[in-house]
Amino acid sequence: MAFKTFAVAGAGHIGAFIAEELVKQKAVGKANEVIVLTRLTSTNPATKKLAAEGAKVVAVDYTSKASLLSALAGIEVVICTFDPSNLAVQDALAEAAKEAGVQLFVPSEFGNPTEDANEGPLAAKKNFQGKLRALGLPYALFFTGPFSDYCFIPFLGLDLVNGKVSVGGGGNALISWTSRRDIARYVAHVLTTLPNEKILGRTFRIEGERTVSRSTSSKRIDSLSVA
Repeated sequence: MAFKTFAVAGAGHIGAFIAEELVKQKAVGKANEVIVLTRLTSTNPATKKLAAEGAKVVAVDYTSKASLLSALAGIEVVICTFDPSNLAVQDALAEAAKEAGVQLFVPSEFGNPTEDANEGPLAAKKNFQGKLRALGLPYALFFTGPFSDYCFIPFLGLDLVNGKVSVGGGGNALISWTSRRDIARYVAHVLTTLPNEKILGRTFRIEGERTVSRSTSSKRIDSLSVA
């Protein structure tokens, strides 16, 4: 039997997309409930849109176990979509999920594979998998590569004014890129279609395109310049 009740923690860069696709699954009867967890102080406009589409938006205090337990009552799957600066909050969420009887925890991966990571944010994600095992909380991982529709921003080296983009290394390494919409559709499909036993403990990978970073960066900056 497939999972039916979902909580998406965060409605930011990837969370809003995943929540939206789960709501679509709810509309066709493949999910019974989709809640979106937000901070008490959140002013994210995406939550209003999700609520209008059929999600239940719940403001929680991530420092309060009681708040989290109340929000997660009856939830089978928790999908965490925090950005790297907020990964520490996953600990409290996972502990509450275990106590609430959540059957599957999807940690905030949604990027490059972390199996061999030894440092930096990827290592932190890998270490969190150990936390889930220690809790005895079943989990599934989704590896997607960089977001092709988001990662080309000034913070990551895009210079539209001068028509340049910074590329790490020699620019010839193959990279898997996937758009956030495709990631969200894939995640929602897996979680609402596959039987539970085919999800627990599994690693899922999606790749929208595989190309060298130099080629992709050049195409992207050309398209943005034209636009």
